Amino acid sequence: FLGNMGKFRFRLTIIFIALTLLINVVTHATFITVQPQLANNNHIVASRRRCHHGGISSIKNQQHAILSSSSKSRGRGKPSSGTSLLSSSLAMNNFGQYEDTGDMAYTKENIERQMEYFNNIRKVGGKDVVNDVYVRGCSPRTNTLWYVGKVARCTGTVSLETAIARQWNLIEEHATRTRPIELGRSFGNCEIWCAPGDSEVEMSKNDESNVSIINMDKSAANDESLLKEVNLLEIGFAPEVVTNMGQGFRVERSDI
Repeated sequence: FLGNMGKFRFRLTIIFIALTLLINVVTHATFITVQPQLANNNHIVASRRRCHHGGISSIKNQQHAILSSSSKSRGRGKPSSGTSLLSSSLAMNNFGQYEDTGDMAYTKENIERQMEYFNNIRKVGGKDVVNDVYVRGCSPRTNTLWYVGKVARCTGTVSLETAIARQWNLIEEHATRTRPIELGRSFGNCEIWCAPGDSEVEMSKNDESNVSIINMDKSAANDESLLKEVNLLEIGFAPEVVTNMGQGFRVERSDI
């Protein structure tokens, strides 16, 4: 009887080892996957450093030293280098489909590039070269302006209207992504308004006579001859970050 028990235990041991090996093989075969490299647009850190005031003219001399490792592509309508359809967030056209918007497509690469240009321009020019950016939706149309970030520009060569027009898609898509309920249905028809740089506190007081706002002309965003003259080094955009727990910043204006 004891001899039979020993043989039985030996056979159980062999069966257990065989089952363990089989489970390992099946597990490895099941969980081998290929993950595409997708751009991570959910972790954007917008730097809002306050830098000292400097001369605007010196920006030109520093441009070639800024972001030497950034994208080489500058042509509007052409994807930035290293950007593929898998890693790009594309803008929706009038037919409800997505189309490539080139170096202003809402991708991690493009956002980080414009953020760095913003920081470099502001570092030289201070808040005098910065404007706060607000977006208003049209579905439905209200008097609410949502704060979505800041733009910076070389004021000697680029007007505020041109800086906004050149980055229109980046700004509008960021607004609709951060405020999908309030602005999502207005994508393609949003209005962009600008206020003086770092004027959020004054804007929050709702004293319309104290802080002026300017409605940007969207038609300039379709003027290819105008936009192709703008060097990306001369403009920047620092998007506002809204977390799942955040309310976001908005103002009500009766003069819009």
